[in-house]
Amino acid sequence: MGMKKIKPAFVLGSLLSAAAIGAQTTAAQTPAGVFSEGADEVRRLSDDMFSRWDTNENRILEGDEFLIGLHQRWSGQDGTLNKPEYEESWNDWFVAQAPDFLALDQNYDGEISVEELKVPLTDADLRGEWQGVDDAALTPEEFWAGLNKVSDVDRSGDLDDRELEALGIVVAPVPHTADE
Repeated sequence: MGMKKIKPAFVLGSLLSAAAIGAQTTAAQTPAGVFSEGADEVRRLSDDMFSRWDTNENRILEGDEFLIGLHQRWSGQDGTLNKPEYEESWNDWFVAQAPDFLALDQNYDGEISVEELKVPLTDADLRGEWQGVDDAALTPEEFWAGLNKVSDVDRSGDLDDRELEALGIVVAPVPHTADE
């Protein structure tokens, strides 16, 4: 039986709901405090993701660490990145137009490998979204800033509750299912 891919939306929903319930029990807590607790949890998830991707543990994503981390995240537990996953994932992570899947799938196997994904990441101008300094590396702060920039759909400069929830889904760990 193949592995079942599931969206981690319920994970973030549970986390944000728990933050909201905790905030409601504190009389002095404002709605902004609820948002702040959700933002703190999403930041923690982002930091956890950064740490998992930083395979040499130097607190900088460099070389292929970002590329490999993206491919692993986008492909899920089975390691295959098909067209729907690629298109949905690209739009979660980048503002730039997604390159055509068929043009990237150079061996026509219906999947994009790590090497095939390297082409659009190299060709796309991602510096404005992801690079604080054009040094081909990402610090934890640049990673967090990049996530915020691409998640700020309305370009207001701040993440509203809906944008924050969407970002939380993007950075939440992919849970294992019972049939894995």
